Amino acid sequence: MPTRDADLIIRLVDFSKPMVGSTQYMDKQSFLDNVVNNPYFKARLDAGLIKGLFTHKGREEQDEDKSELPYDDFIANHKDLANVMRDCWVDGNIAYAAIDLLSGTEGGDRAILHLKNKMYIGISMATDCDMDRTTGNFCIKELYGADMTTDPAFIGSGVVEVKRNFSNGKKIIHKLNFSNQSTDSNAIVQENLEKVNFDLRALIRENKRPIYSVLQQRISETIRVLKSMDPDDITENRSFILSYLNDIIFNWMSSALLSDDRINVSLGLRLNRYLDNPKLANVFNRKVNLIKSSYNITGYMTKNNQQALNEVLKELLNSMWVYISKKASISPSLLVPGYNPEEKD
Repeated sequence: MPTRDADLIIRLVDFSKPMVGSTQYMDKQSFLDNVVNNPYFKARLDAGLIKGLFTHKGREEQDEDKSELPYDDFIANHKDLANVMRDCWVDGNIAYAAIDLLSGTEGGDRAILHLKNKMYIGISMATDCDMDRTTGNFCIKELYGADMTTDPAFIGSGVVEVKRNFSNGKKIIHKLNFSNQSTDSNAIVQENLEKVNFDLRALIRENKRPIYSVLQQRISETIRVLKSMDPDDITENRSFILSYLNDIIFNWMSSALLSDDRINVSLGLRLNRYLDNPKLANVFNRKVNLIKSSYNITGYMTKNNQQALNEVLKELLNSMWVYISKKASISPSLLVPGYNPEEKD
């Protein structure tokens, strides 16, 4: 069991389940010998050298790096640095770890954003492994870190317990209040964050209203604000604008996936009224309920289901933002990069 508190408890690998889309397993005994009970690994763990990234991309960049920069230095200075492992253990057929998230890094802040909005985070180990030719399974030689991804290699690998309250018990109210005089996106973010907890009346109103009503008001406000912004401001602040509405939909999706009821985006969010292609609401309901049914049966979000969920949600959100763009009389490509009206169903 873990020896100290940490932000998250994560499942690294279930030794009884294979890699996604294969028949290969991780060898449990090699994990015990070369990770959990290995003095060298424990020393690196205690020194805070078992670091994780947001995606594996940084590991691949390190492999291609032609300089003489040591591996640990390269990972420690990578923009996707997201977490540091504090403990690692095996309980039954499952290997767990305790990790702290690193706020202030791009990777760490992205991870915290996902957790605050109850979005899925998978865990994929960065390892050095050999393949046992007699069994075809993997024997681990070294564990470098636990990277955060929506595409983990092993079934069921991901966050199992969030031990820190990242929102500090306060509901964050995103406000569209971008300054046309400012070109510094960090200043804009700070300007909005400073106003988070001051609009108490808006907080009370939103808490007392159905979520679809809150979403509809925000859509109206977004259209109004976009009409007053020039294209450069919209492009510069795209991520903040999108989060103003997407966060509501992500939170609703998270609750809906965990509920016993069938998902119906038309009833839950009344979103069909705000789609450039209203037919997508029914397509979304059908696909997501199939994914939900599979998840309820297995208890795991498979790689294929996660990809399908991401794709259908992206399609729905893009249709909403195309509708909003047209109502605001701006080019949809400002909020939906790659938008092509020829592809519209």
